[in-house]
Order: sequence, then structure tokens, then C-alpha cells
Amino acid sequence: MWVGKGGASAELLKEIDKQLAKKEIVKARILKSALSEREARQVASRIADQTEASLVESRGNTFALYRPSDQEKL
Repeated sequence: MWVGKGGASAELLKEIDKQLAKKEIVKARILKSALSEREARQVASRIADQTEASLVESRGNTFALYRPSDQEKL
């Protein structure tokens, strides 16, 4: 998943939320054009807050989010 120059748009947050519900963990990259004055970790933290996920790792322009699934596993 990519965070583009539009930043954390509503569509992106909706897609991340959907992927977290399905897979529990999502890895994303932030394009350099999306990092005007902010650092990648700040952008990742904001996305984590908005999706109610935990920021697992932030390395360079790549980050991983985790949120436990509501679905029971077999």
C-alpha cells in the first residue's frame, strides 16, 4: 500500500481499515512527495491513530500497522 502526495486521504484510510480487518497487519510505504515538512514517522502515527491501529515499525519511508481482528480464528 502506498501513501501518495495526497497524504492520508479518506479513501486511503478506508482501504487500510479494510485490510487491517482482513489481515490484522498492513505494511505501507510513503512516497517522498508526501513528506513535505513532516517526517514519515509522524505520517504513520497519524494514520495509526485514525485507524485505531498500533504502529509496529517505522523504518525510512516504510511502516507497519497492527490491529487485532474482531473475527474469531479457527
